[in-house]
Amino acid sequence: MNLVTNIVITWYAVYIAYAIEQLKAEGHPVNDEDLSYQWPTKFASINVHGKISFNIDEELKRKGLRPLRKPDGC
Repeated sequence: MNLVTNIVITWYAVYIAYAIEQLKAEGHPVNDEDLSYQWPTKFASINVHGKISFNIDEELKRKGLRPLRKPDGC
């Protein structure tokens, strides 16, 4: 289970970096000091005591990262 949890945490770290770069590219101010308070283990969806499920076939077909979701109203 530790291996899967570490993979999920790494995946979150990649997407945090991707989201930050996207925000910068869109011209949003990103304060580097604020980024020091973000970390990939700060998500309720990381469950070290339960089941983690994902569609491996679907993920392997994808080229590159998934597109980021836009919040409602954007």
